[in-house]
Amino acid sequence: MRVVLTALALVVLAGCTATGTASPPAGSAGPAGVGSPGNPLLVSCGQESFSDPPPPAQAQSADLAIGPLYVVNGRRLASVSPAGYSSDGSWKVPFVVAPGATATVEIAPNGRGQVVISGPYTPGGGVVAATYRSCAGKTGFFAQSFTFLHGHTRGCVPLEVTTGAGRPVLHATVSLAAGTCAR
Repeated sequence: MRVVLTALALVVLAGCTATGTASPPAGSAGPAGVGSPGNPLLVSCGQESFSDPPPPAQAQSADLAIGPLYVVNGRRLASVSPAGYSSDGSWKVPFVVAPGATATVEIAPNGRGQVVISGPYTPGGGVVAATYRSCAGKTGFFAQSFTFLHGHTRGCVPLEVTTGAGRPVLHATVSLAAGTCAR
């Protein structure tokens, strides 16, 4: 039943957003698989989640800003209890993207195989790379999670974020109840 519902959701999404191609999970996808570094999953304006009130356009003191993207509560998560954010190693950590901006988030090579990006638009098992594109006139709020593999429930999530051709890669680490992380 779950497979049928997932397939139906992908068909509906594909018709509405011009994306939604499913692939094997990131851990088993080849180099060109959707959600891999060479072919990030596209999460576009039409796939944003809604927040009431809408998220602020600028990162707040508890957020972790990475170019035009910020990780909601990204600075605070280092010292929280997993019980408040996590279920079975999957942490609900939304991203916010500035109006009209695009940011590609990849799990850095030293984190791959340990954690994936998962959410309503990712193939089963998650991905290691996703591009978030907000609408032109409003801040984009993207519900997604970091999901640890192999039974882990906390740890450091190293990220590489790109925001456009020719721009440098931005490096950040999100600590999920793991205290201070090495860079």
